[in-house]
Amino acid sequence: MRVVIADDDDAVREAVDAVLVDAGHEVVGAVSDGRAVVAAVRDREPDGVVLDLSMPVVDGISALRLLRDASPSLRIVVYTAFDDPDVAAELRAAGASAVVAKSADPLELLDALDDDVQGG
Repeated sequence: MRVVIADDDDAVREAVDAVLVDAGHEVVGAVSDGRAVVAAVRDREPDGVVLDLSMPVVDGISALRLLRDASPSLRIVVYTAFDDPDVAAELRAAGASAVVAKSADPLELLDALDDDVQGG
């Protein structure tokens, strides 16, 4: 799967990139703010996005809504420090395909992307 990573923390972007590449995904972009992820998706046409919530310029939930409106079939996995069921429900209502806490095992992120590929 071709994936864009959006997170304002360099270390998180690098760690997610390593996990995705090791699992056979192709990272076609890694950006640090919500406006940049919208542009990267438009320009690179990925299959999926790993999206942080707390980002500058355009926050993650606003970026999520923009991405969902622009590309209804895009797989969007929100990867967030907010491990709260109410936040997860709000994100799914806004169009997230899955929500994974950053405190979770990185394999959960891969499972969320793979579940999306299988339509789950």
